[in-house]
Amino acid sequence: DCDIDEDLDTCCDQASTCSNFTCPDNFAPKPSASLEYCSDAVCDEELDVDRCCDQACQDFVCPDDSTLQAIYQNGSDVMCVGKCHAALDIKTCCSFSPRLNSSSQLLRAAVLG
Repeated sequence: DCDIDEDLDTCCDQASTCSNFTCPDNFAPKPSASLEYCSDAVCDEELDVDRCCDQACQDFVCPDDSTLQAIYQNGSDVMCVGKCHAALDIKTCCSFSPRLNSSSQLLRAAVLG
């Protein structure tokens, strides 16, 4: 029989932390990388990207009625949590302008024009 206190080091490998993981282009290490663990004793380039890195919004495709929000006013990149996901990160990466009805558009054009 195995005993967890006596056999833990014999039977189990300790997972690596993300602090040793190299993020791919357009990704940055998560702020908590030293506290995050890879899926195995050695980090895997494909399996551990979401765990260890956040992706920049710079390549995100926004809908027609919005604009890409890739850089914050302080100059830092806007980041998704892990890999960017089309449905989950749309509010993170895209800035939406309020839609105007036709009379509001005419009024705006008259004031600005």
